[in-house]
Amino acid sequence: MKANKKIVVVLLLATMLATTTEAQRLQLSLSYNAAVPLSESFKEYVSKTSFRGMQASVLYSINDQFRIGIQATYNDFYEKFDRQVYKGSDGSDISTVLSNTLQTTPLLVKGEYSFSKQSRIQLYVGLGAGINFV
Repeated sequence: MKANKKIVVVLLLATMLATTTEAQRLQLSLSYNAAVPLSESFKEYVSKTSFRGMQASVLYSINDQFRIGIQATYNDFYEKFDRQVYKGSDGSDISTVLSNTLQTTPLLVKGEYSFSKQSRIQLYVGLGAGINFV
């Protein structure tokens, strides 16, 4: 029974890594997302790569080559530090384990242009603009 649960979990995860569904002119996409902290100030807060993320988008096809829509992404950054003893201003000692966490949720309006209509390899360029909730 335990092996069956593991197989089901692995199959579900494999399916969720990149799923795209198209219905006539509407394209729904759900994918797994990993993110890397890039700026120095961000790396000082959380230096580890986030493997806890997902991305979803809904695109509407205007014609065979141009699509517009919205996209939402979520990433959860987390880093746990070893136990340390800190000195208080009153001379006391505080022993604690610190952890830093940060969640980001960018919401975008985006457009995509496909260079080829019916080829095996679909080359496209996309542009998005939006807001990032931290």
